[in-house]
Amino acid sequence: MRGWYEGRGFLQCSLLRRQVEVLYRAFARRQGNEETLTRIEELEAEANAVFGNHRGTVGGRKAGENEIREILRSSDDEAFRREAWEAQKSVGREAEGIVRELARLRNRLAHAEGYENHHARSLDLQEIDAAELDRLLGNLEAATRSPFEELKRKFDADLRRRFGVERVMPWHLSDPFFQSCKHDPVSLRREAGRGIPEGALSAGDSGQVLDGGNAANELDLDRFLRTRTSKP
Repeated sequence: MRGWYEGRGFLQCSLLRRQVEVLYRAFARRQGNEETLTRIEELEAEANAVFGNHRGTVGGRKAGENEIREILRSSDDEAFRREAWEAQKSVGREAEGIVRELARLRNRLAHAEGYENHHARSLDLQEIDAAELDRLLGNLEAATRSPFEELKRKFDADLRRRFGVERVMPWHLSDPFFQSCKHDPVSLRREAGRGIPEGALSAGDSGQVLDGGNAANELDLDRFLRTRTSKP
């Protein structure tokens, strides 16, 4: 397959040439030192098992991921929220050794094939141009930074009022990684066909109360991005 790939420029049929490229990259992902590959597979399985089976201790008993997320979505008890958040993060202590060894072996495999690291190897085998990816993500950050910071300030102000604190900490947020604001502990009326609550958003995912339709509209990030990217 490597010979076909290296000589693909001489193939007259574009479809056959493309098939060779796809097949080569698919097989290349699993090429390398057999012992290293076997150990990588073992570590990946171990890591998946650790993250999948982890149960943090909250209130003196084991709690699963869904229960911890529900606490962060709905509880007004700051100490209980912090305990739940820290319990969710305790998986790091269990997985640390596995993840570090896995990273070392993945990079060793990449170095043996002439790549700078595992990240560069993964991008290349998926035919993703690293420079183009950086440009795309840079543009996305530039386009969303201002509205994100404005929305985050509103979140923080509401959370400070809700918990009576001067500084918002991670356990005050409804998502352990602050990656989502779509879950609401109470049902909200929606505008027909738009998926946006009518009027104010109350008791939202982070317990915040946003006043007026403009604040509600800012939560529709998908519509915001479509609008920005459609402009010339």
